[in-house]
Amino acid sequence: MIHYADAENCLASVYRAAEMGRLGALRGRLKHLKVLGVPLNSNPGRGKRVLYTRDHVHQLAFCLELEEFGIDPSLVARVVKKHWKDWLGPGFEAVRQGKQTIYFVFAPQFMSSGWNPSFTEFANLATPFGFVTGEDVAKTTLPIVDHGIGRLSLFNVTKLLRQIEPAFSKQTEV
Repeated sequence: MIHYADAENCLASVYRAAEMGRLGALRGRLKHLKVLGVPLNSNPGRGKRVLYTRDHVHQLAFCLELEEFGIDPSLVARVVKKHWKDWLGPGFEAVRQGKQTIYFVFAPQFMSSGWNPSFTEFANLATPFGFVTGEDVAKTTLPIVDHGIGRLSLFNVTKLLRQIEPAFSKQTEV
């Protein structure tokens, strides 16, 4: 486990916040996520120092990745609260320990989810969504674009975790 400052430094390294002079902006985003309840189970009580696990850093990185798409942090926090324990967290851990390139894929439905209840499973982000291997990304996702809703968003989870791991391991373990 690491302290908040070390987790912040880890993410600042991944998102190049310090070198771009944007550490304050990143810090603000992380504090806002904390107010929204992310990372999960990271509130030890008043006056106690928070220690972050690798899982906590993964949650924050997932949120920041979705925020890169312009997704509202409150939606992102709802996704983490609803899905992290059951499949997002285990998915991130499997990616971390695996050798394949894995993408997280989702089909944004922000506007139409308001009047189409079938799109609400993933906190109004999308259906379908999930982890896809690099070799399957085209055959799995192109039908969604070509015959489904016509749009798709994805990010490379493997690359993200490869960026986190060295930064995370540089931090002093508590």
